[in-house]
This record gives sequence, structure tokens and C-alpha cells, in this order.
Amino acid sequence: MSAGTLATEYEAGSIKLNVVVDTDKKMAVDANTASFGTADAQTKYTTRFKTGATSGDKSALKLTVGAKGTIKIAVRTGSNSSVRNLKVVKSGVEVLTCTLDENTQKHTAGDVTYYDYFTADVEAGEYDLTYGDGAVNIYAIEYLAAK
Repeated sequence: MSAGTLATEYEAGSIKLNVVVDTDKKMAVDANTASFGTADAQTKYTTRFKTGATSGDKSALKLTVGAKGTIKIAVRTGSNSSVRNLKVVKSGVEVLTCTLDENTQKHTAGDVTYYDYFTADVEAGEYDLTYGDGAVNIYAIEYLAAK
């Protein structure tokens, strides 16, 4: 890890998120409201994690899943005018590619604006979350254990 970086780990039940943060970049958690879900049901989030840059040595997210299940990610592009991608990768194999495009991911139901979640079935193991073409904003990562 290079100078100016911090490593942080968050753990809840069978899921763990490791974050490598470049203190020289624009990574931050800030107040921002966005709803994710369907026309019938949405969850409103009031904070987001801004990656602030492309992924690499100074900016990395690693998700460790303890058992088979499903991950659900609430994520948007870091730029309203650019399409970005968030990829979930295990051992070099893409498990999920989230194409983040305000023109296709954003919906309106009555007076509510909401965005699509991205989901993938996962096995136990480590997953890299990569965002090689620009910053992304992550509102939530949820893990649902298989029954």
C-alpha cells in the first residue's frame, strides 16, 4: 500500500468489505438522497460512498462473502453525463457488470424517482469491485444468505 492510503474493514454477519482509500483523492461518504427498487417499492438512502477515482492500487474495494447467497448493490454513476461500470470479479471472472447510465437506470413512478438495483448470486469467497472507467457512487451493498 502506498503512502497516503488507508485500509478500512467493515463486517456484518457473513459479509465483509475491505476498502483501500487514497487520502489524496476525492473518496468520501457524504449526504445524498437516492431511492432504489421498483415502481411498487423503493428504499431511500441518505448517504453514499463516492469512490472519487478509478479502481487500482490506491482505490480498491474487496468484498468477502462467507456463504452462498445473493448480493444486491445500490450504485450510480459518479457523473450524470457519463456511462460508468462497476464490476464484481472473483478470481478473474466477472460475476456481475453494472452498467451505470442515468438514461436507462433512472425511473419515475408518480412523484418518486428511483434507480435499479444490481444483483448477483455468489458463492463463498473474495470478490473485487472494480470501477476502471471512472468514479461510482455506492449507496448500499446488501447480502442475502441462500436458504
